[in-house]
Amino acid sequence: MPMINIDIVEGDEMKITVMPKGAGSENCSAFKMMLPTEVDKIKRFIVETVKEAGGKPCPPIIVGVLSMEQQS
Repeated sequence: MPMINIDIVEGDEMKITVMPKGAGSENCSAFKMMLPTEVDKIKRFIVETVKEAGGKPCPPIIVGVLSMEQQS
């Protein structure tokens, strides 16, 4: 559950500021353009990205890889 602090002040307005943290909201994404022939480098990049993220993202952790093939 997020921590919520409330200050009661005079007036007829309310301002709510939110900064979600946890529950998978930590953005640990990475983006890199590589050639399809660089299979070993692609695998290494994925593993290194996951290692760098460490414990920052909250579970469940989803690793997705997008492959875009050039079409003529």
